[in-house]
Amino acid sequence: MEFKIKAIEDKSIAETIFTQAYLCHDRNYENYSLEKFNWHWQDNWIKFFVMFDNENPVSFSGIRDFGKYARIFDRYFVFPEYRHVFGKSSSEKVNFYIHTLIDPKFIGDKIPFFSIERINRRRSIINATERINKVLPEDKKFHVLDGMYEVVSNSWQHISIKRPYNINLNRRD
Repeated sequence: MEFKIKAIEDKSIAETIFTQAYLCHDRNYENYSLEKFNWHWQDNWIKFFVMFDNENPVSFSGIRDFGKYARIFDRYFVFPEYRHVFGKSSSEKVNFYIHTLIDPKFIGDKIPFFSIERINRRRSIINATERINKVLPEDKKFHVLDGMYEVVSNSWQHISIKRPYNINLNRRD
């Protein structure tokens, strides 16, 4: 298998791939509805990327505009038939994306961060940050912030952000 990441500019192609995730009915399937796609495509995404195995979509991820920040791995999804290819930790999948998602040609001078919802997922974001930092140079590494932050209304999430930055969102400990 040979994987390639492509920025998708054609809305209809992106919509088809995105809404296929909704049909998988996994834990977060409601995040991949047509309504969510249209909202993100129109108002929020800087770029939408798809990883392909030849012509087959393997996964996708957006870069979401948060003012002076860029939320990377936004709506990140791996299709079930490819989850076994990389193993449970998904570090190889993430490593394919990280250099693309933080590239200044896509995010400019925005500060990149990613987040994970639910209080019991703190260990997950710490592990993801450690895996990502293994493939990044020192000046691009991330750190996990203390507490949880309101990334969108009533959605409290753990945040990992490029060092040495913090984020200007509501926080609770």
